[in-house]
Amino acid sequence: MRHFKSLFIILFLSLCLDGWSQEVVLVQDYNPGEEDGYDNFNRTSHQIGDDFLIPIFKPEHGVELGILKDGELSLLADINPGEESSEPRNFYSYQGMVYFSCEAKSGEHTIWVTDGTSEGTVQIYDSENPSSFAIRFLEAESGWLYFGYNSEIQRTNGTDFQYVAPFFFGGFSSTVTSKMIPYKEEVAFISEESQMANIYAVNDSGGLDTLLQMDLNFITDVESFISLGDFLLFELDDFQDDDLEGYYHLRPGDAEATKLDLPRAPSRMLKLSDDAMIGTLFNIGVFSFRANDSGIVTNQEFDGWPETFVQGAGMPSVIKQGKALYEGYDNFPDDMLFITDVNTMETTTVIELEPIRSNMISHNNFAFLASGVSNGFEPVIHYYDFKNNAAGVIKSFSERSTNSSSVFMVGVQDSKLYFLSNLFPETGREMYYIDISDLDGLDVSVENEPGVDFTMKFHNKGFELGCNTELEFDYSLYTISGELIYESTGKSNQHYSLVDHQGMILLKVMMDGKGKTYLTPVLR
Repeated sequence: MRHFKSLFIILFLSLCLDGWSQEVVLVQDYNPGEEDGYDNFNRTSHQIGDDFLIPIFKPEHGVELGILKDGELSLLADINPGEESSEPRNFYSYQGMVYFSCEAKSGEHTIWVTDGTSEGTVQIYDSENPSSFAIRFLEAESGWLYFGYNSEIQRTNGTDFQYVAPFFFGGFSSTVTSKMIPYKEEVAFISEESQMANIYAVNDSGGLDTLLQMDLNFITDVESFISLGDFLLFELDDFQDDDLEGYYHLRPGDAEATKLDLPRAPSRMLKLSDDAMIGTLFNIGVFSFRANDSGIVTNQEFDGWPETFVQGAGMPSVIKQGKALYEGYDNFPDDMLFITDVNTMETTTVIELEPIRSNMISHNNFAFLASGVSNGFEPVIHYYDFKNNAAGVIKSFSERSTNSSSVFMVGVQDSKLYFLSNLFPETGREMYYIDISDLDGLDVSVENEPGVDFTMKFHNKGFELGCNTELEFDYSLYTISGELIYESTGKSNQHYSLVDHQGMILLKVMMDGKGKTYLTPVLR
């Protein structure tokens, strides 16, 4: 077993912000007085261009879709007019727009899309089924956007909607979120039907290919579906059958799935690349999983007491520049940030955290999160700089987190770090910011050469160069540090996938010797 390095990168260099007494600035007391302007259970933000979508609350309109634009917060759309909430959630970027689900009527959930303007926020799908609830959006390499809806899997190309297959959720904690994954050009999903675990793949024509049918017990639950290389991995949870319970891998074409030799299945997983991931094994440590020609190779990377989550919540993480930053325990109760090299799996302790951390967000070379956000701790906002391998503290609060989730990260806009907080009782839970412009490398400027007339549309998995005529162009992809990683040619008004890349990417487009350079995040 390889032990991790105990290297604490709490820097005292000039770029380290430990000891900063940065001013916390209230953006707006959106719901005036001591009442909250945000729902504690539905507050996740989503970036659209330079702006951020976020559910906001006032008694007169309930929880509705808001937007942070140019440092100002406003209501973007009162989707369910009046005091009832529409509860917008499940945000996903697709073809330059943001898709999301919400409750447009009492008990009826619909799918909406927005371009970040009030007039461009419209309903695009309604099953007219009161029990329907969109669970997850997932873009395939083919360009189809898949989603789970009312025990069905459906898809859209932005215009048409197609039914794909029924979906059987099975156990209490099972959702489409953990059971549908990208696979080849389309998706694969694992479904529990009549005490069977069935794995299906959507083929090029939209039909289903059956990859596996496996007998289960009545109480068996199927979890943790993921792909590595040519393999599909999944967990069978059955406390009454030790022979059945475990973590399995399947190479499509094999008649049976193979059980991995592990002391237990991973409770949290983080996919690092197409053929590698790490997984935390409760009370044991962190293991690596790598796919090769012969199967899945596992290795215990370091001991530890990894944190667990209810109902399959994921591992807070950011992956950039070949490194994965994630949170977990070294030895309980020591909460840590770890950094793992994606290629070598060498793991380093970045910084020690206060117990109970917030969500983690990223901007250019940086990741941000807060620790000590509940149970009476004094919260601390941390940063990690991937480019310079540096970590530090942006803000140490003197206020105690007497309420849950006292700091929740929103995003970076105009060199300001925005977050929600209920540390100040006189305003309730509202949005604040801290100026972080002194962080070296916070904003990455790119050179735009004039004279090329076209529009560029980005979304999580690719780009499209729009033009009123067909144009040929050359394009190349670079890392944030300028390393060339891919070159190709294309034509306007066609979709080009970036699915094989991850992190901040510089995209340079050239036509007739003239070009433009764009900076875009590629998410997975």
